[in-house]
Amino acid sequence: MARPNVPPALAAQLRVMASHECARQVARKNFGTRVEHWISLVRLAFDNMMRPFAVPFTGGLLSALVIFSVLVPSLSFPHSYSDDPPVAGLTSDMQWGDPDAIWLGTGNTHAWLEPASALIYDNQVSLTLVIDERGRVHDYYLSGGELTAEMKSLIVLSQFKPATVNGQPAWGLKQVVFTRGQRLRS
Repeated sequence: MARPNVPPALAAQLRVMASHECARQVARKNFGTRVEHWISLVRLAFDNMMRPFAVPFTGGLLSALVIFSVLVPSLSFPHSYSDDPPVAGLTSDMQWGDPDAIWLGTGNTHAWLEPASALIYDNQVSLTLVIDERGRVHDYYLSGGELTAEMKSLIVLSQFKPATVNGQPAWGLKQVVFTRGQRLRS
């Protein structure tokens, strides 16, 4: 009688068992081969765990970077990084806000704040202050009189709440009006 053929699944299973036994015997020869065997087992386990996540993770990361780089320019506000005041703010009469002032070195009975476009009369001296985005006096213009010690201390020591444009601090103008030789009545 003819010998029956070995089923292909059984032949493959026997080859796998023989291969595993051969690898086990080689791995037990010395310490170096054991370390190589452990490293190959760890690599295999890591590859089997990470491959299903690698493509979705990479695709998600790249798409997030692309979307972020497209949206970033539309999320920022234009900022001025120089110490120069904006020309439009110095030449126009537009009032961007009315910052409250903390005045040091002057009494507020004969000096008061006016809009930059206010009219100044003969008995008044106008000190126009250029206020930067931090609320500090950056420059000044004097009209109708001489610079007094009181004005100097106001320029050096005063701190203003800066004007705002779209909610962001910006340069602005403030006009401080002094009376000459008179005190204002309350």
